[in-house]
Amino acid sequence: MAKKLVNTIPPQPVKASVAGAQTGGRALKLLKILAEHKEPISLTEMAQKAQLDISATHRMMRELEANAFAEREPDGKRYVVGGELISLASTVLSKIDMRGSARPI
Repeated sequence: MAKKLVNTIPPQPVKASVAGAQTGGRALKLLKILAEHKEPISLTEMAQKAQLDISATHRMMRELEANAFAEREPDGKRYVVGGELISLASTVLSKIDMRGSARPI
């Protein structure tokens, strides 16, 4: 009679931050910084505020630019919110039922 093999290695916990999720989180952090900044912001300022190195910030901003979530100013040195982010925000806002969400006074 064959013995049943039992897995004696305990299951490993799932890491909270896998590479793709970490990159996504960083990109969202950059979008938030961009959206909250009233004036155009430089790459260096973005990296400092996000606590990221300049090369990682540059790669993520290039991707956000390629997808129109961020745009560069004509001087090419500073970033502003892109049209796709504005469009996304507009879509979300149009789905909110303001009358249903309002509290009676």
